[in-house]
Amino acid sequence: MTHQLPRFSANRPFKVVFYAINGTGLGHLARQLNIARALRSLLDDYGVIHQIEFLTTSDASQVANDFLTIKLPSKTRFKRQGLSVKRYNSRAKMLVSTYLSQLNPDWLIVDTAPQGAFNEIGFIKEYCKYLALIDRHKDEAIANSRTILKHKKLYSLIIAPEHQSEDPTVRCVGKIHGFNPHKALKKHEVRAYFRLQPEQQLVYISAGGGGDETADKSIDNLIKTLLSRPNLKLLVGYGPLYQGHIHYHERVIPCQESQISRFFYGIDFALSAAGYNSFEELLAAEVPTLFYAQPKGMDRQDLRATQGEANGWCLFWRHQPLDDMLDLLAQKHTQIKHNLTLRPSQQGAYLAALEILDYTAMMLPGEFVFANPLREQASTTLNREFT
Repeated sequence: MTHQLPRFSANRPFKVVFYAINGTGLGHLARQLNIARALRSLLDDYGVIHQIEFLTTSDASQVANDFLTIKLPSKTRFKRQGLSVKRYNSRAKMLVSTYLSQLNPDWLIVDTAPQGAFNEIGFIKEYCKYLALIDRHKDEAIANSRTILKHKKLYSLIIAPEHQSEDPTVRCVGKIHGFNPHKALKKHEVRAYFRLQPEQQLVYISAGGGGDETADKSIDNLIKTLLSRPNLKLLVGYGPLYQGHIHYHERVIPCQESQISRFFYGIDFALSAAGYNSFEELLAAEVPTLFYAQPKGMDRQDLRATQGEANGWCLFWRHQPLDDMLDLLAQKHTQIKHNLTLRPSQQGAYLAALEILDYTAMMLPGEFVFANPLREQASTTLNREFT
């Protein structure tokens, strides 16, 4: 039975659900959070009543606490406790279905996996007026798989942060990340905040969201190497998903907050996993960085770091001695910094929010009048960003 959804009007909120699927990192949740915050800002500017909710299986759901959030257990948790993921899939489908059938959102926004967390998108599509997919770059073998290609056809709108496409449903908006230059602390503010001495450099260390199995070992090895250099103070971004050992030392600043990028203008250089958000935020903040790749399935961190190095934006640490790579980063620091200043700015989250509103205005003429001027605005911004 097909459900008849009410059209948007001023008598009820404009309802959007961001469906953030669990992973060992924060990529899905962080990208959607950035878009949701941009969307909320635009709707507030136009005086539109809205109801933006997050439905997530992420084990770091607390980072979305500025929105209404529905948290489901992750498959990772079930596996760690030796419980049947297959049985949970069936139960979770019903939970997701019940939630969406009662809410009847105008939009369901999904990231990366068009089939959903439990292969349920085809089943729940009828409860949502429109579906949008955030289709960031994936391993080619997975991106071209039968499952992915079949489910992408269910979406009204596909938002691609990286690639251009001839598909009329695809909108290329540029990189989506959470670094906000207007909210970031200035370099002198960061140095004062962490009480750095004039001769000290502030170094950022990260293993991404912290959920990777090797995060504990990777961070400990990096800390030990860097502490052998006396003029360095280390800001360690453990990530909201991290569950390993926290290192305490007079020159180590442990941090697990999700908005750590607000300190990036004060970072002299960084060592980080090349996850989507870490990579984009460090480049956006123009931090010379030595990236390393974690094996992440569909997320090819090695390709991301390789491309960044080829563009002169960073260095990619493969299997070379770490001390040699740190010396090389010091030698190339000025050139990398210069190259990053020439890199085009990216406003993917803002442009993605505009695309969602623009599509809504096009599909509901006369009822979404507030968004009518956004079509021209989005087109102008896109032309400026990608020409």
